[in-house]
Amino acid sequence: MVDTRTDAGAEARRRALAAFAEAAPAELELAVTRHAAAAEAVDLRRPEAGLVMVRGRVGGDGGPFNLGEATVARASVRIATGTTGHAYRLGRDTAAARLAAIADALWQDAETRAAIEADLIGPVEARLTAEREAASRRRRDPRRFLHDGPRRGLTAVSARAPPPGFFSGARSPRSGRTGRIGTCSGCLRS
Repeated sequence: MVDTRTDAGAEARRRALAAFAEAAPAELELAVTRHAAAAEAVDLRRPEAGLVMVRGRVGGDGGPFNLGEATVARASVRIATGTTGHAYRLGRDTAAARLAAIADALWQDAETRAAIEADLIGPVEARLTAEREAASRRRRDPRRFLHDGPRRGLTAVSARAPPPGFFSGARSPRSGRTGRIGTCSGCLRS
């Protein structure tokens, strides 16, 4: 078992549990089925789905309030080596929660920890980083905003292709005038 009482151990466990929670079910299954200890996993707590209350704070430091409920799946297992693993995942996929709990148990076992780091945690973190960077690039793309009048300010535009005729003198549904993309509705000339 890994000693999670130290800050470094607790941070490593948090990192691993976050990767197990964000991993796709196929990624979990691929990494877990490579280990013989996973085949003999015994359920300590049958995988189940339920609701948890999500709490928030205004401004990050205000008084807590109940934001709403979220569906989660949870599982607890013990693998053949005697190590216990636990997992919570958003959604109702109890099979993925069980695989994540097995991955947690394998990660805590000293013999299989390096393999789980290489087969599951590293690739999941790399995928999540790439997804965050792609989303950040999309948010910074200046072409995704159009000016839509002085009072309305900037309006986000979807990434779908514009309808035919949109760029060549299309009629505005609001004013009925023709114009070009990127012009303010007050600047459109008939």
